[in-house]
Amino acid sequence: MPGLAGSFEALGRGSQGPGDTQMQVNGNTPTGSYVVTSVQHTATWNQNSYGPHGALRLSPVSGNAHAAEHVAGRQGLLIHGGAVGGTTYWRGANELRATHGCVRLRNQDMRRLVDVLNQATNDPKAQQSRAIEVIVTVTDYDMSFRRP
Repeated sequence: MPGLAGSFEALGRGSQGPGDTQMQVNGNTPTGSYVVTSVQHTATWNQNSYGPHGALRLSPVSGNAHAAEHVAGRQGLLIHGGAVGGTTYWRGANELRATHGCVRLRNQDMRRLVDVLNQATNDPKAQQSRAIEVIVTVTDYDMSFRRP
């Protein structure tokens, strides 16, 4: 059984409005399983949109995630941070803002997630990094980050 790497408040809401928009470009994050293929540095990216602590690039494995890529052509989904909503944001002040279909975490949670993954891949005895498989499951109500 894979070990749970962490639990974080996340938002997988796209910019297409209400309803089931998983199969639409910029729609809600498609449900299903993904593997993390890389950590992207975001220091030079728009900090309001992505935050300073990196982004995890996702590749769909199953469920609507797989169908959204192979049938509807959705690509480029990430897990990333970014600024929270201000006083005029429709979800409310300090709430996670919708993306174009990515999964948004609070900046401090993104930093914590990247730290957990860095610790998991560091092998001080061998003085090198080791590869791990990170599986992300997106559901309608929650999301979990697991590693075998």
